[in-house]
Amino acid sequence: MAARGLDLKSVELAAKLRRELDHAGTEYERATAEYKRLMNVSRDVFRLDDPVIADGSYAIRQALRIHRSARLQYERALRNFTDYILYGKLPLEVVDRSQPDGDAGPK
Repeated sequence: MAARGLDLKSVELAAKLRRELDHAGTEYERATAEYKRLMNVSRDVFRLDDPVIADGSYAIRQALRIHRSARLQYERALRNFTDYILYGKLPLEVVDRSQPDGDAGPK
């Protein structure tokens, strides 16, 4: 985007990055809701001194992993979208695909 003109490829890429951002945001919201749900359940389990605590702890750890992964994916999508819209910087994934054999540039 040398002249910051809006050619068809630029518009398509911006739309694709926006869709990825929206999808990542939805997944992050879903993971957050599931994490909160499991935290509420675990509070009840821990209060009752139930022997299922080990399973509850595992579920919480899994929810934390999923939540963290979703957050990182959202952050990446937001950074890609913002960098492209504000600075015209192509996401690394696009640059890698445009180079033969995944080469990101001249050696």
